[in-house]
Amino acid sequence: MNILKNRSANNKKNIYQKSNIFGSSNISFTFQKGMKSIDREDLYFNNYFKNRNNYFRFVKKEYYNFINGKININDYTIRGLGNNVKKRIEELYKETYGFIKLPLPYLHRISYNNNKAFQLLYVDKTNEIILIDLYHLLIPAAYQEHNETIKNPKLHYEEVKNNRFDISNVFE
Repeated sequence: MNILKNRSANNKKNIYQKSNIFGSSNISFTFQKGMKSIDREDLYFNNYFKNRNNYFRFVKKEYYNFINGKININDYTIRGLGNNVKKRIEELYKETYGFIKLPLPYLHRISYNNNKAFQLLYVDKTNEIILIDLYHLLIPAAYQEHNETIKNPKLHYEEVKNNRFDISNVFE
C-alpha cells in the first residue's frame, strides 16, 4: 500500500498525532542523487538561491528533517499533480538529470504551509524527493507577495532569474 493510501485510511485525528506528514512515525526520504539547480526562462522556472541566506539555511534544515524522518506534519500539505503539468515536469526533470524516467502516477508535491513557495516533488512509491521548487514556479500560482489574484509566472520569474547559488549546496 502506498503512503498516500495508508494516510487516507487513517482518520485526521490520528494523522496529526504522528510525527510526519504521512501518518507514520518513522518515514524518512531520500533525495535523488545529482539534483542541481536549473534556470529555464522559457518555462519561467529557476530554483537557484540568491545566496547562502536564511532561506537556504531553512531548506537545508528541512532537508535533514526529511532524510531523518523528523518532519512536523502541521507544517506541510500534500497535493496531487494534474495532467496539465506533465510535460513541464518532464522538461524540468530532463534538464536536472539529463533523462526522463518519471513514475508519473506516483508523483506528488509537498507544500510548506508557512511559505507556499517552498515545494517538493516526490515519488510516493519510493519516498524520493526528485525536485525542489523554491519559488512556486513548478506549478505557477498567483503571487501572494504582490497581492495577485491571477497567476503571473513571468513577474515572479523576473525577481529570481539572476539567482545563481546552486541547490546542490543543500546536500553538502
